Amino acid sequence: GHMREIADKLIELKAEIEELQQREQELDQHKVWVQQSIRNVTEDVQNSCLAYVTHEDICRCFAGDTLLAIRAPSGTSLEVPIPEGLNGQKKYQIHLKSVSGPIEVLLVNKE
Repeated sequence: GHMREIADKLIELKAEIEELQQREQELDQHKVWVQQSIRNVTEDVQNSCLAYVTHEDICRCFAGDTLLAIRAPSGTSLEVPIPEGLNGQKKYQIHLKSVSGPIEVLLVNKE
């Protein structure tokens, strides 16, 4: 009857919880491994001289896009409001606000 259904449902839910807990442990373990791998790579002295990207690398990755490089102090806020469409043309704006120093913005292009 009705009680049997509830009991079955409980057993089912408990099994699901156990399975999810096990999956969570697995994910936690993987996270630890990934963090350790990142540390191994970043803390290896031999790698530090290779830890850079070139202007060409960046342009190649974002070919055809408008690229802005922003150098701003920690704590700078960045907002991109939803653009208003003026006669079918969307005008995007970026609002940057810093209280602790200047913000530098650079247009990155092939030239």
